[in-house]
Amino acid sequence: MAYASRRAFVLVGYQAAGVVRAILGEINDALCAIGIDSRLMKSSEVTEILPGLDPDSYFVVDFNNRFCLPGIRKFAFMGDHPCTRFDDLTQRHTGCETLGWVDAGHPAAAAALGFPHASVFCPDAGPDPVARPLPYGERDIDIFFCGSLKDPVDRTTWAATHPKWPELLTRLLFDTADAVAASGEPALDLLLKVCAAHGVAPGQLRRADFCALLTQVLDVAEFNRRIEVLTALPLCRLTVVANSLPARLKDRPDLTFLPRIDDYGAVRALMGRAKLVLDTTCKFPQGSHERIWFAMAQGTNLLCDRSSFMERDFADRRDILYLPKRPLGAADLDDLRGWLETPSRLQEMAERASLIYRRKHRWKDRVSIILDAVSGAAPTLAA
Repeated sequence: MAYASRRAFVLVGYQAAGVVRAILGEINDALCAIGIDSRLMKSSEVTEILPGLDPDSYFVVDFNNRFCLPGIRKFAFMGDHPCTRFDDLTQRHTGCETLGWVDAGHPAAAAALGFPHASVFCPDAGPDPVARPLPYGERDIDIFFCGSLKDPVDRTTWAATHPKWPELLTRLLFDTADAVAASGEPALDLLLKVCAAHGVAPGQLRRADFCALLTQVLDVAEFNRRIEVLTALPLCRLTVVANSLPARLKDRPDLTFLPRIDDYGAVRALMGRAKLVLDTTCKFPQGSHERIWFAMAQGTNLLCDRSSFMERDFADRRDILYLPKRPLGAADLDDLRGWLETPSRLQEMAERASLIYRRKHRWKDRVSIILDAVSGAAPTLAA
């Protein structure tokens, strides 16, 4: 398809570093690779330039719909669940933007939550693979994790620290969070089921309050699940990059803790030294997460959540290692020892995954979704 707009502005705004900056940088590079004159720019710079340009000659890309640009075609790459972006969505709707959600269930969830924006499924992706991944026999990190962490919270602790929360809301929160972490099913569907089981109609909550409750569900589920998985890992050379180290992990003798790193080039370098990258989020049962693709670009294997999207291309124990969809027992991840002690098996698995990744899951393979959206065409996704 010939695209009328040959120019793009990718807005980095306040996100000057970290994974968001890395994602926007890869989108910009992918647009350039297919012949679009694309530039990474701050929002203040763009708003000075745009009045002098023909609006049919360009489009804008931003992250999580952070910028409101009336009359300007925009693609907003949405890296979170719709409920968590309540302010960004309610405050910014011009009718000219298309939201690209990383999970196939999120467009329907956004509509169900009352957001009127045009939406498409746009899975996360990654950069070109590195030319010479480090051989597995030379990798000095067994398992690498990067992400936010908090001490796990249970119902009793929550009730004690949130005395103004009604008891019924606490039951809704934890019943749903437990189900999300254990089942990997869509969070909105599970919350509606839990509400029905407790005799609560969603309309009894204001939309903002319902979204706030669902946001809290996802937070509790994600942080509790991450600690559960990290605790269940067998003894190995484990490196954790996070905002803080929860108390339950401080006694692990095998753990190297590194405070949050905003330089995502440095994070990718650490991924390239690992045999496995652990990624668990609970939020994308029909999509993917950027750290999956950044790890694959480094030739590194994944230990991650199952999702219907990932399972299309990556088979468990052949191309990838999936976490069990259930609460973890003490020995549920002990089989990882066998993988970590056999670098040749991991090397073969990584090479198989890399071939699939290179063919279908770089930003160069996703960028047509963005171009179709801003051109008013039906979105396409690589087969």
